[in-house]
Amino acid sequence: MYYVYRFKDCNDEIIYIGKAKSLKGRMSNHNHLPIECYDEVRKVEYIELSNHSEGSIYEVYLINKFNPKYNKVDKRGDVIDINIPDKEWSIYPLEYCGKMLMRGYLSDLNEKYEDKAISKDELKFLLLKENNCEFIKDDLKINLI
Repeated sequence: MYYVYRFKDCNDEIIYIGKAKSLKGRMSNHNHLPIECYDEVRKVEYIELSNHSEGSIYEVYLINKFNPKYNKVDKRGDVIDINIPDKEWSIYPLEYCGKMLMRGYLSDLNEKYEDKAISKDELKFLLLKENNCEFIKDDLKINLI
C-alpha cells in the first residue's frame, strides 16, 4: 500500500502534497519542510494507492493541479494533459501526528487560551475535543509557544 497525503491550512487550502509507503512512520517523523509550513497545518488528509508508480503519478499530478506553496519547484510547472480519477480523501488522525505537525494545532490553542493557565493534561483534552481524536500519545512533548 502507498499513500499520497496533503496538508491543509486554516482556510482549507492545500499547502503541501507528498507520498509515503508508511503513512504512520512519515507523519510521526515529518520534519524536512520550513517551520512556517508546520505552523500553518490544520488538517492532514490522505488517499490509499496500490503501488509506488500510482503514488508517484498522483503526487506529481496533484502538485501540478493545486500548486501547493511548500512543494519544490522540480515537481511542478509541467503541463499534464491527462485526467486522473478523483479519490476519496481520509482525514489522518491527529493522535498519530508527530510534534512538528502539531505546531499549528498547539498555536491555535495557545492563542485561544493564552490568558488561562492550563496543565498539559487539560491541553491534551482540548486537542482531543477540538479535533475529534481518541487519544494523544503520552510521550508527546507539548510546549506552549
